[in-house]
Amino acid sequence: MEIVLENASCKRNGYTALYDLNVTIRGNKITAIMGKNKTPFAELISGIIPCTTGTVQVGEDIIDSDTLLKVRQEVALVRQNPQDQFFTDCVKDELEFIVDNLEYHDSNIQQRMLSSLYLVGLDDSYLDKKIVTLSSGEKKLIQVAVSLICNPRVIIFDEPLVNLDFHHKKSLIWLIKMLKVKYKKTIIIISNDSDLLYSLADDLIILAADTIVVSGRATDLFKSVELLKKYKIDVPDLVSFVTKARDKNVKLSYQKDILDLIKDVYKHV
Repeated sequence: MEIVLENASCKRNGYTALYDLNVTIRGNKITAIMGKNKTPFAELISGIIPCTTGTVQVGEDIIDSDTLLKVRQEVALVRQNPQDQFFTDCVKDELEFIVDNLEYHDSNIQQRMLSSLYLVGLDDSYLDKKIVTLSSGEKKLIQVAVSLICNPRVIIFDEPLVNLDFHHKKSLIWLIKMLKVKYKKTIIIISNDSDLLYSLADDLIILAADTIVVSGRATDLFKSVELLKKYKIDVPDLVSFVTKARDKNVKLSYQKDILDLIKDVYKHV
């Protein structure tokens, strides 16, 4: 599902947060958002905060009072802190709450609950668990399961790997890839983790001075070291390594995966 912003501006807490945004987020791609005011950007395209000027179009619908409920069903925002999105004490109650809140109608909602849990790697025993008893990683997976229960076409992850151990980071990265490839979801990742975004993203949007300053293919932009430095964005480690090697006339190729880079290095030994 494509998202199109045309001259879009918004306010947060009474102040202009973003203005004159013009960009198209491609459907069935992973788009990375970096820079300042990333969270208001996510809230704008998910319908949480309204446009003060311009438009945000999600699929065929321009977000307004008539389309807001449909957009909220189609666009799920997974916030950085799971606790910010939990409204009940029990996993099953949380899943039921979001279904009721979004007025989502499904004849077999119990099966949808189980499917959402299975999709994130959890079993039905979690339905009766108290959220307070779960680990940080389990809470994140439950948060994602809750976001998926209404089968949204767009999923926004805000700093998805913060406070997760290695195991749960690996699980969530695998899930993000699967949501794109197998389930054809449009994924938006808001983060300052250049290494993560370089490995996953198809497109990159950089925010600065309350607007979009750069947008384009992620691979090309992440290789533009001077551009990243200009906007105070860390150069991905793999890009930095290859750039330094090229400065020494070792013609390595830019790779998104460390194993592919190692293979390329061995070719030059």
